[in-house]
Amino acid sequence: MISDDATPLFQTKINQITQAHWAHHEELLEATDRLREAARHYGLIEDEVTDTLRHTNSGPMFRGHLAEG
Repeated sequence: MISDDATPLFQTKINQITQAHWAHHEELLEATDRLREAARHYGLIEDEVTDTLRHTNSGPMFRGHLAEG
C-alpha cells in the first residue's frame, strides 16, 4: 500500500510512463502505415514481406501481420 502523501508522486510517474508508451504506440502505428504504403508502392504483398523478414531476421521469426487494414 502506498501512503496518501506518496500517491501523487507515484501517480505522476505512472502518468508520464503511460504517456510515453502511448506516444510510442502512435509512432509504431504511423511507421506501420508508412511501411504498408511503401510495400504497396513497390507491389509487394504481405506474404512476400513476411518471407523477406523470415530470411533476414536473426531473432524470432516474424509471424504477425504488418497491420490490419
